[in-house]
This record gives sequence, C-alpha cells and structure tokens, in this order.
Amino acid sequence: MSKLIDTSLSSGLMKFTFTDTDGDVIASFKLNPADIKLAARCEEVSKYFEEQGDALPHNADISHAVKLNDELENKICYLLGYDAHDSLFGMLSAVTILPDGDLFAVKVMQRIQEVIGPELRKRKQNMQKAVNKHTAKYQKR
Repeated sequence: MSKLIDTSLSSGLMKFTFTDTDGDVIASFKLNPADIKLAARCEEVSKYFEEQGDALPHNADISHAVKLNDELENKICYLLGYDAHDSLFGMLSAVTILPDGDLFAVKVMQRIQEVIGPELRKRKQNMQKAVNKHTAKYQKR
C-alpha cells in the first residue's frame, strides 16, 4: 500500500469571478500569475483580440458567430493554461453581447490585463526580499 503525503501550501492562484447584479456568480476561472509562460500567452492572445476587432459584423450568420465564439473561448483557455470552458463559459458564451455593448470575452481579457501586471510586480518584489534574506549572510560587509 502506498503512503499518502499531503502537503498544503499556498499556490498563489488567483480566482476571478463575474457576478450579476444580484451578486450571483455567473462565471469564474483561476489564473496562475507566476506561470512563466503567462506573459507570452497574454501577449499572443491580446494580439489575436486586436486583430479580430469587429470580427462579428451585425449581419453575421449564426455559423460565423459560433466559429468566432469557439475561437475566442479556446484562446482564453489557452491563455489561462487549462480548460476553463465549464466554469467560465457555462452561462455566457465568449460572444455574448453585454448591455454595454462589449463582448463577454473582451471583459474577461480586460480584467486579466488589469490584474496581472501589478500582481507580477508585487511577486517579484517579494521574491527579491526572500533572496536578499537568504543571501545576506554570504555578502561581504
């Protein structure tokens, strides 16, 4: 019989939730801001969103909208580094047009971009403090 060794630690994952006006959670996802590849994926996906622009014309047929929706959902899951379809796009699809006129996918990307920059800077500062603490005894005085 194998022995289970359970180790509890703070993963540093950030959980994003989107709530409706009643306060009910309608979508959520987790993001690992310490993922070394996150910045590259974010840049790639942001560029994709910029290139899409108004990719959903007012007179688009349903097949075009479904194709675009699938592409946007897949790009966001790629950015997150895991399949978040169920928790993120269960109630709202990527091309859901919100009352302010934005697509839901655009709101998701905006929120990610607002949060990861400051969080990465904070974590780098904390890492530097930890390095300094552990290397201080080896520094010449």
